[in-house]
Amino acid sequence: MKAYNLLKKKGSPGVADDRFCAGDPCPCPGQVRWHAGYKLQRFRGHHLALAYLDMFAEAVSKYGALLADGGAPGADAARWAIAPRDPGDLPAIKNAKVQPLFGSATFRCAFTWQPKVGKSLLDLVDPQLGVNGWKMQHPSPRVASVTEQGQGKCHYRDEKRSLVGNAQSHWIFFNVPDVADGGVIAFCGDFKSHKFGEYALIVVNQEEVMGELSVWLESKTLGIASACFSTAHNVVEGENVIGFRVTSGDLSMSLTHLIWSPSK
Repeated sequence: MKAYNLLKKKGSPGVADDRFCAGDPCPCPGQVRWHAGYKLQRFRGHHLALAYLDMFAEAVSKYGALLADGGAPGADAARWAIAPRDPGDLPAIKNAKVQPLFGSATFRCAFTWQPKVGKSLLDLVDPQLGVNGWKMQHPSPRVASVTEQGQGKCHYRDEKRSLVGNAQSHWIFFNVPDVADGGVIAFCGDFKSHKFGEYALIVVNQEEVMGELSVWLESKTLGIASACFSTAHNVVEGENVIGFRVTSGDLSMSLTHLIWSPSK
């Protein structure tokens, strides 16, 4: 609070109030007149910058002292090379559930949500069969309306569409590239039931894996119920094919992410 009060007293733009929702009603979904807007993020940015500047000033002072007594290395000295850090020096993962997988593993992913970088889930769809009756759509008409309003009036970029299939859809296959030897493949989405064997078929390289899935994550927020499941069953090194087919007329599958262990 001391730093915040000092910046506030000096009239710093880092803690200036944002004027959200000048109109009534507010035209931007999720924004209200009393909301602090981006003030907290700007303040944290100032706070972090001050800490790093203090460390930078200390480093410059120490380097100046080395220059004064001739002890500073030249610009091409080996000690200035950037070397990979020993994993043992990195902070330990606090969550015991994710520690075995995420503490020392790297993954690649493709997904349907926006904004994003990298591959879209549609980029991995087998080109011969295509989406085969599956559709990219929002979780509900309400979410679609709110998303359209935010993007049209407020420059929002967020979008939570999913690739949705039901019993009227057919098989959809994804070509997953460069999977590591001994790696895993995972998928995430919004599922009404996690008992996939009762209403869907899921195959990896033409072999069913409904009974070989491990739960990675379950989270209910913002109108969706996201869950992620992984398998190492029948996964091979190199390209793998994972397929989905809904067999029950009552339920659907909404896919958002594919995740895999990369070979490099």
